[in-house]
Amino acid sequence: MPVCLNHLNLVVSDLDAAQTWFTTYFPFSVRTRHPGLTVLDGADGFVLVLMRARESAPHYPSGFHVGFLVDDEEAVDVEYARLTAAGLDVPRAPRRMRGTYGFYFTAVDGVLFEVSAR
Repeated sequence: MPVCLNHLNLVVSDLDAAQTWFTTYFPFSVRTRHPGLTVLDGADGFVLVLMRARESAPHYPSGFHVGFLVDDEEAVDVEYARLTAAGLDVPRAPRRMRGTYGFYFTAVDGVLFEVSAR
């Protein structure tokens, strides 16, 4: 069996808000919920674990980001339109960058998110 990335654990200050955000704006569904922890299943089999911060709000290092990959440039434009229409603050329209086409925005606890196509 090849080695593959199975899950990502994000520490969040508001577990309910983070769960709602991910299940509203991206294709995640709740697999299980425990006090202080929610496990989300992605449409592609990826698992996202949300864990409530035990003390202060989490701080992620500069450059840390979560990337979502879509099929093509048209799909990037569709996601940009969908997210901005939903009221998310996406400061820059999609553009070409480092061999991809996409955009970035900041959301849950200041985490940087990317939506792009190769």
